[in-house]
Amino acid sequence: GISVDRNILAENMMNAFDSINRQELFERMKTTFKGENLMLAILMKMGGKATPGELMQYTECTAARLTAIAKSLETKGLVSRIQNAEDKRSTIIEMTAEGIARFMNLQKEAAESVFNLIEKLGERDAEEFVRLVGRLAEISSDSSGLSEVTV
Repeated sequence: GISVDRNILAENMMNAFDSINRQELFERMKTTFKGENLMLAILMKMGGKATPGELMQYTECTAARLTAIAKSLETKGLVSRIQNAEDKRSTIIEMTAEGIARFMNLQKEAAESVFNLIEKLGERDAEEFVRLVGRLAEISSDSSGLSEVTV
């Protein structure tokens, strides 16, 4: 009956999510904008500079983790930490030219991965994928949707 079909469909769906999670392409896409790269992306979005407090609003990082990332980026020459002229007690994290170039390169790599995926899927399936992921996002942002499901 219907319940057996629903169980099979549910199992197939879980297996599909599981296999996507283990795909190298998706792993690379997820790790492209994590940690240092995520901070560069957020800084870029904020016009190239921000206070640690502003950055904390956009990440789920602790202050200690954010400081460690900023120090690491500074050591690599990708950001500078400068004293805030408006508030001498705080610093501003500002992207360097190298930091901006690094971000542009990451963005280019991410776009190439996506173009590659679109090419392999074909335009119709890619559009359907975008539509379905959009629906999943709607459902999961609706608190009654997927929030109860923990795997």
